[in-house]
Amino acid sequence: MMQQYVEIKEKNPNTILFFRLGDFYEMFFDDALTASRELEIVLTKRDCGGGEKCPMCGIPHHVADVYISKLVSKGYKVAICEQLEDPKKAKKLVKRDIVQVVTPGTIIDSASLDSSDNNYLMSVSIDKNIIGISYVDINAGLIKFTEINYKNNEEALKIIENEIAKIAPSEIIFNDNFFNEANIKPKLETSFGLVLTEVEKYDFNKYVEIINKKLEIDILKEYKNKTGAILSLGS
Repeated sequence: MMQQYVEIKEKNPNTILFFRLGDFYEMFFDDALTASRELEIVLTKRDCGGGEKCPMCGIPHHVADVYISKLVSKGYKVAICEQLEDPKKAKKLVKRDIVQVVTPGTIIDSASLDSSDNNYLMSVSIDKNIIGISYVDINAGLIKFTEINYKNNEEALKIIENEIAKIAPSEIIFNDNFFNEANIKPKLETSFGLVLTEVEKYDFNKYVEIINKKLEIDILKEYKNKTGAILSLGS
Protein backbone atom coordinates (compact mmCIF):
# COMPACT_ATOMS: atom_id res chain seq x y z
CA MET A 1 0.00 0.00 0.00
CA MET A 2 2.84 2.40 0.81
CA GLN A 3 4.33 1.72 -2.62
CA GLN A 4 1.01 2.73 -4.16
CA TYR A 5 1.04 5.90 -2.09
CA VAL A 6 4.58 6.78 -3.17
CA GLU A 7 3.77 6.25 -6.85
CA ILE A 8 0.72 8.51 -6.68
CA LYS A 9 2.59 11.13 -4.66
CA GLU A 10 5.42 11.24 -7.21
CA LYS A 11 2.88 12.23 -9.87
CA ASN A 12 1.58 15.08 -7.68
CA PRO A 13 4.72 16.44 -5.99
CA ASN A 14 3.54 19.97 -5.24
CA THR A 15 0.38 19.01 -3.40
CA ILE A 16 -0.64 17.66 -0.02
CA LEU A 17 -1.97 14.20 -0.82
CA PHE A 18 -5.18 13.12 0.92
CA PHE A 19 -4.93 9.33 0.58
CA ARG A 20 -8.21 7.50 1.22
CA LEU A 21 -8.02 4.57 3.62
CA GLY A 22 -11.47 3.35 4.61
CA ASP A 23 -13.30 6.17 6.38
CA PHE A 24 -10.23 8.38 6.62
CA TYR A 25 -7.90 10.45 4.47
CA GLU A 26 -4.35 9.76 5.54
CA MET A 27 -1.22 11.83 4.96
CA PHE A 28 2.34 10.54 5.20
CA PHE A 29 5.94 11.76 5.35
CA ASP A 30 6.38 15.52 4.74
CA ASP A 31 2.68 15.93 3.94
CA ALA A 32 1.85 14.59 7.39
CA LEU A 33 4.27 17.00 9.05
CA THR A 34 2.78 19.94 7.15
CA ALA A 35 -0.85 18.92 7.67
CA SER A 36 -0.46 18.20 11.37
CA ARG A 37 1.14 21.60 11.89
CA GLU A 38 -1.28 23.64 9.77
CA LEU A 39 -4.43 21.79 10.84
CA GLU A 40 -3.38 21.24 14.45
CA ILE A 41 -4.10 17.51 14.34
CA VAL A 42 -2.24 14.66 16.00
CA LEU A 43 0.91 13.38 14.32
CA THR A 44 1.61 9.67 14.68
CA LYS A 45 3.79 7.08 12.94
CA ARG A 46 3.13 4.10 10.71
CA ASP A 47 5.21 1.14 9.59
CA CYS A 48 6.34 1.96 6.06
CA GLY A 49 8.43 -1.14 5.40
CA GLY A 50 11.94 -2.26 6.19
CA GLY A 51 11.35 -1.78 9.88
CA GLU A 52 11.05 1.99 9.37
CA LYS A 53 8.24 4.18 10.61
CA CYS A 54 7.07 7.31 8.80
CA PRO A 55 5.11 10.35 10.04
CA MET A 56 1.35 9.99 9.56
CA CYS A 57 -1.82 11.90 10.37
CA GLY A 58 -5.42 11.54 9.27
CA ILE A 59 -8.89 13.08 9.19
CA PRO A 60 -12.39 11.55 8.87
CA HIS A 61 -13.56 11.71 5.25
CA HIS A 62 -16.94 13.23 6.14
CA VAL A 63 -15.32 16.41 7.47
CA ALA A 64 -12.57 16.63 4.84
CA ASP A 65 -14.00 19.79 3.23
CA VAL A 66 -13.30 21.78 6.38
CA TYR A 67 -9.67 20.71 6.51
CA ILE A 68 -9.15 21.11 2.77
CA SER A 69 -10.47 24.67 2.97
CA LYS A 70 -8.05 25.47 5.78
CA LEU A 71 -5.08 24.22 3.80
CA VAL A 72 -6.12 25.95 0.59
CA SER A 73 -6.67 29.23 2.43
CA LYS A 74 -3.03 28.98 3.52
CA GLY A 75 -1.90 28.62 -0.09
CA TYR A 76 -1.53 24.83 -0.31
CA LYS A 77 -2.83 22.58 -3.08
CA VAL A 78 -4.64 19.42 -2.03
CA ALA A 79 -4.79 16.28 -4.18
CA ILE A 80 -7.67 14.00 -3.25
CA CYS A 81 -6.95 10.32 -3.82
CA GLU A 82 -10.01 8.06 -3.63
CA GLN A 83 -10.60 4.32 -3.56
CA LEU A 84 -11.88 3.39 -7.02
CA GLU A 85 -13.36 0.04 -6.01
CA ASP A 86 -15.08 -1.56 -3.05
CA PRO A 87 -12.36 -2.82 -0.68
CA LYS A 88 -14.51 -5.86 0.12
CA LYS A 89 -14.55 -6.88 -3.55
CA ALA A 90 -10.93 -6.07 -4.34
CA LYS A 91 -8.92 -9.23 -4.99
CA LYS A 92 -5.59 -7.49 -4.40
CA LEU A 93 -4.63 -3.96 -3.44
CA VAL A 94 -7.54 -1.52 -3.69
CA LYS A 95 -7.25 0.67 -6.78
CA ARG A 96 -6.76 4.35 -5.97
CA ASP A 97 -6.17 7.49 -7.99
CA ILE A 98 -6.46 11.27 -7.89
CA VAL A 99 -10.02 12.45 -8.52
CA GLN A 100 -9.54 16.15 -7.82
CA VAL A 101 -6.86 18.73 -7.09
CA VAL A 102 -8.15 21.66 -5.05
CA THR A 103 -6.31 24.97 -5.31
CA PRO A 104 -7.05 28.52 -4.10
CA GLY A 105 -8.60 29.44 -7.46
CA THR A 106 -10.73 26.30 -7.86
CA ILE A 107 -12.22 25.79 -4.42
CA ILE A 108 -16.02 25.64 -4.54
CA ASP A 109 -16.91 25.08 -0.89
CA SER A 110 -19.23 28.02 -0.16
CA ALA A 111 -18.55 27.75 3.57
CA SER A 112 -14.92 28.70 3.00
CA LEU A 113 -15.64 31.74 0.84
CA ASP A 114 -16.86 35.21 1.71
CA SER A 115 -20.06 35.58 -0.33
CA SER A 116 -19.32 39.28 -0.83
CA ASP A 117 -16.03 38.59 -2.61
CA ASN A 118 -15.15 37.01 -5.94
CA ASN A 119 -12.70 34.13 -5.98
CA TYR A 120 -10.84 34.56 -9.25
CA LEU A 121 -8.62 32.05 -10.98
CA MET A 122 -6.46 34.07 -13.37
CA SER A 123 -4.82 32.65 -16.49
CA VAL A 124 -1.94 34.33 -18.30
CA SER A 125 -0.66 33.33 -21.73
CA ILE A 126 2.10 35.06 -23.66
CA ASP A 127 2.21 34.69 -27.44
CA LYS A 128 4.86 36.71 -29.28
CA ASN A 129 4.28 40.28 -28.07
CA ILE A 130 0.77 39.75 -26.76
CA ILE A 131 -0.28 38.94 -23.20
CA GLY A 132 -3.60 37.13 -22.97
CA ILE A 133 -5.33 37.36 -19.60
CA SER A 134 -8.48 35.56 -18.50
CA TYR A 135 -10.09 35.29 -15.11
CA VAL A 136 -12.84 33.02 -13.91
CA ASP A 137 -14.93 32.87 -10.75
CA ILE A 138 -16.16 29.28 -10.67
CA ASN A 139 -18.67 29.94 -7.90
CA ALA A 140 -20.27 32.97 -9.56
CA GLY A 141 -19.96 31.63 -13.11
CA LEU A 142 -18.09 34.74 -14.29
CA ILE A 143 -15.62 34.66 -17.17
CA LYS A 144 -13.73 37.66 -18.54
CA PHE A 145 -10.73 37.91 -20.85
CA THR A 146 -8.58 40.46 -22.62
CA GLU A 147 -5.21 40.85 -24.34
CA ILE A 148 -2.55 43.54 -24.14
CA ASN A 149 0.50 44.27 -26.29
CA TYR A 150 3.91 44.62 -24.67
CA LYS A 151 7.41 45.58 -25.87
CA ASN A 152 9.83 43.98 -23.39
CA ASN A 153 10.00 41.78 -20.29
CA GLU A 154 9.89 44.73 -17.91
CA GLU A 155 6.70 46.04 -19.51
CA ALA A 156 5.18 42.55 -19.53
CA LEU A 157 5.77 42.19 -15.79
CA LYS A 158 4.26 45.62 -15.13
CA ILE A 159 1.14 44.77 -17.17
CA ILE A 160 0.66 41.49 -15.31
CA GLU A 161 1.18 43.20 -11.93
CA ASN A 162 -1.42 45.86 -12.80
CA GLU A 163 -3.96 43.20 -13.78
CA ILE A 164 -3.31 41.29 -10.55
CA ALA A 165 -3.84 44.48 -8.54
CA LYS A 166 -7.19 45.08 -10.30
CA ILE A 167 -8.48 41.51 -10.22
CA ALA A 168 -7.00 40.28 -6.91
CA PRO A 169 -6.98 36.60 -7.97
CA SER A 170 -6.51 33.70 -5.55
CA GLU A 171 -4.35 31.80 -8.01
CA ILE A 172 -2.62 32.28 -11.35
CA ILE A 173 -2.06 29.59 -13.94
CA PHE A 174 0.39 29.90 -16.82
CA ASN A 175 1.67 27.65 -19.57
CA ASP A 176 4.61 29.46 -21.08
CA ASN A 177 8.34 29.19 -20.41
CA PHE A 178 8.42 32.98 -20.58
CA PHE A 179 7.41 33.04 -16.90
CA ASN A 180 10.49 31.05 -15.96
CA GLU A 181 12.91 32.52 -18.51
CA ALA A 182 12.06 36.11 -17.61
CA ASN A 183 12.10 35.26 -13.89
CA ILE A 184 8.52 36.53 -13.57
CA LYS A 185 7.18 33.66 -11.46
CA PRO A 186 9.32 34.28 -8.33
CA LYS A 187 8.77 38.04 -8.61
CA LEU A 188 4.99 37.61 -8.56
CA GLU A 189 5.13 35.06 -5.75
CA THR A 190 7.21 37.44 -3.66
CA SER A 191 5.23 40.60 -4.45
CA PHE A 192 1.71 39.21 -4.14
CA GLY A 193 2.05 35.98 -2.15
CA LEU A 194 0.03 34.16 -4.81
CA VAL A 195 -0.09 30.53 -5.83
CA LEU A 196 1.25 30.18 -9.38
CA THR A 197 0.58 26.92 -11.18
CA GLU A 198 2.16 25.81 -14.44
CA VAL A 199 -0.17 23.80 -16.67
CA GLU A 200 0.33 21.80 -19.85
CA LYS A 201 0.42 23.84 -23.05
CA TYR A 202 -1.62 22.85 -26.11
CA ASP A 203 -1.84 24.34 -29.57
CA PHE A 204 -4.33 27.04 -30.50
CA ASN A 205 -6.83 24.72 -32.22
CA LYS A 206 -6.94 22.47 -29.17
CA TYR A 207 -7.80 25.43 -26.96
CA VAL A 208 -10.56 26.50 -29.36
CA GLU A 209 -11.98 22.99 -29.19
CA ILE A 210 -11.89 22.99 -25.38
CA ILE A 211 -13.55 26.41 -25.10
CA ASN A 212 -16.31 25.62 -27.59
CA LYS A 213 -17.09 22.33 -25.87
CA LYS A 214 -17.05 23.62 -22.29
CA LEU A 215 -18.84 26.92 -22.91
CA GLU A 216 -21.03 25.72 -25.79
CA ILE A 217 -20.08 28.67 -27.99
CA ASP A 218 -18.21 29.38 -31.22
CA ILE A 219 -15.32 31.43 -29.83
CA LEU A 220 -13.79 32.19 -33.24
CA LYS A 221 -17.04 33.63 -34.55
CA GLU A 222 -16.90 36.49 -32.06
CA TYR A 223 -13.21 36.74 -31.18
CA LYS A 224 -11.22 35.35 -34.12
CA ASN A 225 -8.60 38.11 -33.84
CA LYS A 226 -8.10 37.69 -30.08
CA THR A 227 -5.48 34.95 -30.23
CA GLY A 228 -3.80 35.84 -26.93
CA ALA A 229 -7.08 36.02 -25.05
CA ILE A 230 -8.19 32.66 -26.47
CA LEU A 231 -4.91 31.03 -25.44
CA SER A 232 -5.30 32.25 -21.88
CA LEU A 233 -8.97 31.27 -21.69
CA GLY A 234 -8.22 27.83 -23.08
CA SER A 235 -5.63 27.25 -20.37
